[in-house]
Amino acid sequence: MQYEDEKSLELLKQIFLAENNERLEEFEKELDEIKLLLNDKEKLINLNLPITAELLRRKIDKSNDEMAEVFYPIFGKALKKQIAESKDEIIDILYPIMGQTIKKTVTEAIKDLYESINLKIDNALRKGIFSKKIKSTISGVSTSDLIIQESFPFLINEIFLIHEKSGLLISHVSSSQNDSTDADIISSMLSAIKNFVSESFKSDSESKDLYEIQYGDSKIILERGLYSYLAVVVKGQEPIDFDEELSDLKNDIHEKYSKKLREFDGENTFLKNIEIPLKEFLHKYKIKIPIVEEIKPKPVLAYLLFSILAIILIVIGIIKIPQYFTEKSIDQQIKSKISVIDGVDLENISWQNNNGKVILSGMVNNFDLRSRVDSAVNSIKDIESFKNNLGVLFIRENPESIITEIKKDLAGIDTENISYQVKEDYVIVEGLAESEDTKMKISNIIAKVPGVRIVINNLNVKNAKWDLVEFEKLLNNKILYFEIGKSELTNEHIDELKLILMYLKNNSSLKINIKGFSDGAKTISNLNNAKSRAKSTSDYLTSQGVNSEQINIGFDVSNDKNLLNNRRVEFEIASKD
Repeated sequence: MQYEDEKSLELLKQIFLAENNERLEEFEKELDEIKLLLNDKEKLINLNLPITAELLRRKIDKSNDEMAEVFYPIFGKALKKQIAESKDEIIDILYPIMGQTIKKTVTEAIKDLYESINLKIDNALRKGIFSKKIKSTISGVSTSDLIIQESFPFLINEIFLIHEKSGLLISHVSSSQNDSTDADIISSMLSAIKNFVSESFKSDSESKDLYEIQYGDSKIILERGLYSYLAVVVKGQEPIDFDEELSDLKNDIHEKYSKKLREFDGENTFLKNIEIPLKEFLHKYKIKIPIVEEIKPKPVLAYLLFSILAIILIVIGIIKIPQYFTEKSIDQQIKSKISVIDGVDLENISWQNNNGKVILSGMVNNFDLRSRVDSAVNSIKDIESFKNNLGVLFIRENPESIITEIKKDLAGIDTENISYQVKEDYVIVEGLAESEDTKMKISNIIAKVPGVRIVINNLNVKNAKWDLVEFEKLLNNKILYFEIGKSELTNEHIDELKLILMYLKNNSSLKINIKGFSDGAKTISNLNNAKSRAKSTSDYLTSQGVNSEQINIGFDVSNDKNLLNNRRVEFEIASKD
């Protein structure tokens, strides 16, 4: 019984397992097919492509914004990377499309511009080139500029007069009779724009003003005044003098209405007729419509203009030609007169001659040359007035060269009793001259020496009456200074003593005191130095012919803060017998 049960159980197991084995084999076969499908990418793509495309289409239709947010970072970075790495390839792709589009647009624009310019210039030339040449000659503007100016006319469309502080419209004129523009709104907008620019672009030191607004082929020119400003809407290229005339218009308005403009509160009744200058200015630049038909120039007008021009030229010739030859003659005379003056370089001198009124300018080496040039030019009879603006080109020289040059120039004059002191640019002459003429001659010669600007002539004349008072002043002011420990006279000291020597020799009854000084305490050494200085001065004078009885010597010490001033010799008159 037990055996049969086991056999039945085994049979049942075989039946169950057989059915499961068949299913397992089918699963294994399907699993192998799936593995093959997953490993074959092409089949997998072809299998999923229809589903993915449909899924994306539905998602884009239902959630457009969400899809853009998802894909933007990916596509944006990819596109930037592609452009950065493949610029040439992208240009090659876009060039055929963009190039043709741009070329076509530019070609059409240039063609339209070319036809417009040709039409305008042709219309301008039809009006008569001869009249434009005459107008060009009279006005000074080239013919080509006049043709271009008429070909591209300038027009003022509107003029707004706006209060500077409040931005309220004061007055408005327009070239259009059917003007429907709200001028008040425009004026307010202009003021707002102007204030915005002024505040937005101001620097630390000052604000910036707005002067022009460009829109399309028109522009708004702003001319600012103290209490109001002008806003002029124009079309075309403004004439050269337009800015100046616009400024004059602003100034005229402020000159006539300054008080009312300052007190303006929006009420226009107090500003009657203020639009009149605006209308006149607008009418001045009103376009005259060109006539396309050919207009033949009128010979009568041409002949009349030519005759007027000829008369003007004849009158100018009658006035200017004699004046020209007179001025030329004066110039030649000035040149010939100056060129013969020794020491004058014509390259450094120029002059202006206006109807006989001559102004001379330039540089000469000294005052003597300036005076000689002045005399030469004044001698020309045709000159009505003369102004000498010549400057003196002063040349600095060292004192030694000046003294050498003075002695060289005075070689023919007895200068034994004459001494010179050179201090920067002036010379002091002292001593005894033979006569008054010799004295003046010496001054004139020294004045011509290069480097000398001033000559102080202290020369006395031989056999002239000596002035004791003047000599006493000279003697009291005469001081000889010595170096430390020195008592011998130098050449400079000897030059200083020449005048004293001559005076004592010519006045034997005159007696003087010579007092020597030294610095420091009254020691034997210092007192000996002071005595030696006084004695060496006295010995020199007696060696030159002065009677020893005319001289008294003394000595002492001095304690001035400047030690050089302490080591000195002073003079004074002892008696005037």
